[in-house]
Amino acid sequence: MVRLNRPDSKLWPHEWGRRRVRQYRIVIVVMEYRGGPEIEPLLVEAATVLAQESGCERAVMGRSPDDAERWQLLTEWEGAGRLRHGLGSYAAKMALGPLQAHAIDAGGVFETLLRFEQGQRREGRSDRAGDADSAGPGSATSPPAG
Repeated sequence: MVRLNRPDSKLWPHEWGRRRVRQYRIVIVVMEYRGGPEIEPLLVEAATVLAQESGCERAVMGRSPDDAERWQLLTEWEGAGRLRHGLGSYAAKMALGPLQAHAIDAGGVFETLLRFEQGQRREGRSDRAGDADSAGPGSATSPPAG
């Protein structure tokens, strides 16, 4: 049996042995909910579980000061792949499941293009494909092989 040494638990297997270069490709997820104080423990549990997922940089829960029944759960991820992996985990599904009845059709997923952190400006580049608005499943952008 071959056992691999993982130098850094945040590296994917294809990155082992490579020096990690930090690029800002943070993906922000905004989830909004409507409900009374009974959903606060559910949100706390969801934020706690998501914060423990690999690739989650930050999990923040908040309530609107103008509307006591409007809640928000904001998470930041190391990239779209880490986001999909983190939200697809069993623990995340179990924590977010009870909140679905309270979900508002608002929020979404956003890639970070500009970030100010500790007085430092950091710019990211978009991973969005040039034909993202026109391409879809089954629409090939390259000629068929053959």
